[in-house]
Amino acid sequence: MKPKAKKILKIVLNVCVYVFFALILLLVILIVASGGKGYTSLFGTAFVAVESDSMAGSEKDSFQRGALLKIDILSEMEKYELKEGDIISFYETVNGRRIINSHRIVDVWNKGASTVFITKGDKEGAPVDSHSRRFEDVIGKVTACTDGLGNVFLFIRTGTGFVVCILLPCLLLVSYCVYDLVHTVRMQKNAEKESDKEKLKEELLKELRAEGKIPFEIGMENEKKEEK
Repeated sequence: MKPKAKKILKIVLNVCVYVFFALILLLVILIVASGGKGYTSLFGTAFVAVESDSMAGSEKDSFQRGALLKIDILSEMEKYELKEGDIISFYETVNGRRIINSHRIVDVWNKGASTVFITKGDKEGAPVDSHSRRFEDVIGKVTACTDGLGNVFLFIRTGTGFVVCILLPCLLLVSYCVYDLVHTVRMQKNAEKESDKEKLKEELLKELRAEGKIPFEIGMENEKKEEK
C-alpha cells in the first residue's frame, strides 16, 4: 500500500474510533444521568423501548413491541393539558416490580383537588387498566416512535447484548489505541535511529576528509541537497 493511502486509511480509522468512543461516552453519561428513573433523557426528552404488545392496535399512532418511543417529559402544569386520546408513559408496579408502561388516555377524572387519568392499551380486546394514573405516576407524553429500534435497546440491556455492544467494542477500542501507541513509538524510534546513523555517517566522512583519506567531494552531494 502506498504511503499516502496508508495515511488516509489511518485518518479514517482514527475518526471512526473517536466517533465510536464519543457514542459510548454519551451512552454511559445518559445511563448514569438516568439514575433510578428507568429511562434515559436528553434535553427534556426521554427514550423508552416498548416491551409488550399492549399498544399494537389500529390507530395511526399505535405501536408494536420493539418500538422506541420518544417522550416529552412533562412538568406538573403541563400534565393538566393532557386529554383523552393522548398516549402517556407512566410508572406502575407489576408483580412487585416498578416498570414504565405507555397507554392511551380514555378518560380524565377530576377527584376534588386532584386529577387522574384512565388508560387503556390499543390492542383489540384489551380492557381498561385497573388502576388510574396519578400525576406523580406520569412521566410524559409519547410524541413519536420508531418501529424496531427499541429492540436494540432491549438487546443491550441483556447480558449478551452488554458484552457484544459495549464490552467487546470497548476492548477493541483499547486494543487499537495500544497498537497505535506502540506503532507510533516504534516509528519514532526507527526515525531517531536513522537520524543517528546519518549523523554518524556525516561525522565519519568529515573525519576521513580532514585526514585526507578520501577525496573532499565524496559525501558532499547530500550536504548540498540538505542546504537547498
